[in-house]
Order: sequence, then structure tokens, then C-alpha cells
Amino acid sequence: MADQILVMSDNIGVMADRILVTQQLQNQNLQLTTATLLTTQENALKLVAVVADSSYNVSLDSLIANGGRLAARMSAVVLNPLTLDKQLATVASDVRTFLDQVMA
Repeated sequence: MADQILVMSDNIGVMADRILVTQQLQNQNLQLTTATLLTTQENALKLVAVVADSSYNVSLDSLIANGGRLAARMSAVVLNPLTLDKQLATVASDVRTFLDQVMA
């Protein structure tokens, strides 16, 4: 009977060792998975920042170009007493359009 108890005790010890090895492997896998998820999240945030900057720069460049064209059109206006109202209305309309673009 004592021999059987010793064999059972050895078997329990072997199983406990296996459980510890399994827990160590799972702990390493969890750490690796957590690090991978963190890296993925950081990369996603960097991508969002790049896309936001790119779209902002494109919008800003577009506004600058539109503002330059508006300034050129306004400089090209030759005021004439006969068509003064129409020319100023056109300039005002162009300025309102540009303002709407800036505010959007």
C-alpha cells in the first residue's frame, strides 16, 4: 500500500511539473500576444495621424490655390461705371464661395 502511495505521489509531482511548464508557456504566449496587440494599436494610430495630416495638407493646399485664383480674378477686374454693379456682385459671390470653402 505504501508503494502505491509513493507512486501516486510521484505521478502527482509529474503532473504538477507539467502544469507549471504549461503555465510558463501560456504566460510567454500571452506576453507575446499583448505586445503584438500593442504594436498593432500603435501602428493604427500612426496611420490615422498620417492620413489626417495628408488630408489636412491637401485641403490647405487647395484653399491656398483657390485663394490665389480668387486674388488673381479680383485683380483682373476692371471697374467700369456701366457694369460696376455686375462686376462687384461677381467679386462678392466669388468671395462668399471662397469663404464657404474655408469654413467647411
